[in-house]
Amino acid sequence: MNKPWFRSDRLSWFVELPGGKQVNLGRDERFTSPPKVKPKEPPPAIQKKYLAAMQAQAEPEDRKLSFCTSKYLESLQDCRPNSIRRAKDYLESFARATGDPKVSRLRAHHVTDFLKGKPWAPNSVRQFIITVNACLNYCARQDWIAANPIKGKVTMPLARRREDVMSPEDAERLAAAAAPEFRDVLHFLAGTGCRPIEAREALIEKCDFDKGVLMVPNKTKAKTGIDERPVFLSTAMIELLKRVIGDRKAGHIFSNKFGKPWQADALRVRMRRLCDKLGITYGDRMYSHRHAWASTAINEKGLNPALVAIQLGHTDLKQLMKTYLHHDHKAMREALDGNEKREG
Repeated sequence: MNKPWFRSDRLSWFVELPGGKQVNLGRDERFTSPPKVKPKEPPPAIQKKYLAAMQAQAEPEDRKLSFCTSKYLESLQDCRPNSIRRAKDYLESFARATGDPKVSRLRAHHVTDFLKGKPWAPNSVRQFIITVNACLNYCARQDWIAANPIKGKVTMPLARRREDVMSPEDAERLAAAAAPEFRDVLHFLAGTGCRPIEAREALIEKCDFDKGVLMVPNKTKAKTGIDERPVFLSTAMIELLKRVIGDRKAGHIFSNKFGKPWQADALRVRMRRLCDKLGITYGDRMYSHRHAWASTAINEKGLNPALVAIQLGHTDLKQLMKTYLHHDHKAMREALDGNEKREG
């Protein structure tokens, strides 16, 4: 392996790749003028670039996990920041814990050993395994590595249904005790079934009150290629938004008491503290309003499941039935009783 060398006239480090091509690894920030004695070793930042350059030239069986991590994260540049951050945390912590092995030497036990002792919920464990496989599968498709060595070898826990639906009584108590700016967000979530992130990012200029539609960023953009999706507004929700927006012409619809857009952590902490204060322990998450809206729409109001799926931003009924449709024993009994009457 060729070693990097220092060029005094440019205060930069270079390396020669196989084939004779020279690559500038960057300027050495330790120097502002040519040193009397050339340094023998590059600083850590240059060393990192050097290793990356060597990995890019390596054979598939010699590439390391950190190389695959960096390439996969580059491919996620159009994804949501939260998705990128989560993937980065998962993959980089895994590479550190395993000693950054060559991918060809990666085995299923590296994954299971990494997960031992982690206080993660089953859904988090599942997402971690999915992320590692996605990274390795992507690099295999790009011919960076020969194959994903752990594909199909790590058992994933079953996805756990979200059962935390806040009762209508607790929802009313919560809204009554909330500050006005937070109460508006809660009412909007409860009245539309949209995701908390969609409410946070909702823009005034995306409202069409004549059509009763609010366009929000589409979570499934990567799969569908569609940038935005509609959230349909009831008369009550139109009145709510008109009141919140007032005379403003642009910007975020919902804001905190300082007039700034809500941050995810701020809403989450506000929700948890208020629930703790009121003694609400079931459904104490922002998403519980979305779950409750879907369940109520189908079980109590008899709304067409296809329309519910559209309002939730799903492309089919699978996610709706699997995650958001909560069993309502009263609704099931009434439906069965009604069916028996028709048969009789």
